[in-house]
Amino acid sequence: MSSTTQPFGVGADLYDGKVTPSLNGTVAHLRVWDRALSSEEVLADRAGSPAKAGLVAAWDGKDG
Repeated sequence: MSSTTQPFGVGADLYDGKVTPSLNGTVAHLRVWDRALSSEEVLADRAGSPAKAGLVAAWDGKDG
């Protein structure tokens, strides 16, 4: 896997150096993996049992 120095954003688009909000709503939970999840892992995550392998960040909307 290659690394990047590009910004990581949620709910906005970055184009030509300009940030444009694109999310009309809120984010309750956010998880970032360093790999693609299988369809079974996505379903398990939605049921409350996220895959641990490759999980690099997790944010619960209650954290602020």
